[in-house]
Amino acid sequence: MKGIRICRNGKPWGHNRNYHNPEYIRKQRETHLGIKNGNWKGGITKQHMEKYATRSDYLFSAENMNRIRVTGMRSKKGMDNPMFGRKHSEGTRLLMSQKKIGIFDGPGNPNWCGGISFEPYGQEFDDQLKEQVRKRDNHKCQLCFIHQNEMRNRTNRSYKLIVHHIDYDKTNNTPENLISLCRKCHIKTNYKRQKWTIHLKDKINGGFTRGRV
Repeated sequence: MKGIRICRNGKPWGHNRNYHNPEYIRKQRETHLGIKNGNWKGGITKQHMEKYATRSDYLFSAENMNRIRVTGMRSKKGMDNPMFGRKHSEGTRLLMSQKKIGIFDGPGNPNWCGGISFEPYGQEFDDQLKEQVRKRDNHKCQLCFIHQNEMRNRTNRSYKLIVHHIDYDKTNNTPENLISLCRKCHIKTNYKRQKWTIHLKDKINGGFTRGRV
């Protein structure tokens, strides 16, 4: 594409060829730190710290966080959005796409758990075992209780309940460590894993709610 040069690592060149060099970035950062910065005003004073301490409860309160969220959303809607009525050019979209490649892969992903998703399942975790678990759970998701016959994906196609490992250990295939979930609920369990492990174990130990209508 005319006017666009992409370097070997997929990132665009800057105004000079050292622009994406980590050492160059470090040096540029250091030249603008502290008193070297033209906007330096002496740093955080004791008065600032005391003022911040008295307001910290409010600053991190649910009320203030919600206010910030609403304000931020408002600034991105309609004519307040700087991109209102405009579109990124093909060249800009290409650069934005190239810049994001690999950022959220592996350790760069906030949900990275050491690569456990690449670990193999135990041999006993087969279709027969999965179907036994689904039958035990009356073919219902054990979080939202939707029946398997009612489940549809984005293309309106039916699918089977996912058999989830409660402790996230793919080799622990005892029935007490397996539970039926729909896709929507299964996605939820990828976050805050410790919380979900405790919650689902309590569900197992307290008796299934699989008979709920």
